[in-house]
Amino acid sequence: MGMFDYFRPVPALPCPSCGEQLADWQGKDGPCLLMEWNQHEAAPAGQRADPPRDSLEAHRLPEVFCLYTSCACGFAVDATGFADNGVWTEVALGFVSTRDAIPSLDVGEGFRQCSGCTHAWLVRGEVALVQCPNCKRLTELPST
Repeated sequence: MGMFDYFRPVPALPCPSCGEQLADWQGKDGPCLLMEWNQHEAAPAGQRADPPRDSLEAHRLPEVFCLYTSCACGFAVDATGFADNGVWTEVALGFVSTRDAIPSLDVGEGFRQCSGCTHAWLVRGEVALVQCPNCKRLTELPST
């Protein structure tokens, strides 16, 4: 009878406001049975229901799903997960509808510049996929 699931990105994502590692992610795009999902695992790691009501192996995530949390600093954070054949493979800061990303450029001191609108903003931590706060497109920092 759960209304959401729990999510754990690996590695943990930083708060865009203060940089602290975020926890207690929730989302409503999965089975919504209080399942516990870990990034890079196909089936849920557990279910926070007493007793568990379903076989964990029977559940998978959709290709694109949203998750959210809030930081101790008070900042609300949205993210998007991407699954390949039901396995959660990637996560992006921000809500986006597709994995189609445009390049971004590291312009130093933690700032990233969108190749679409040229807006630059501070990105805390090493996160490859981040939604541009200006044009709302998904950006990807190329790996070096």
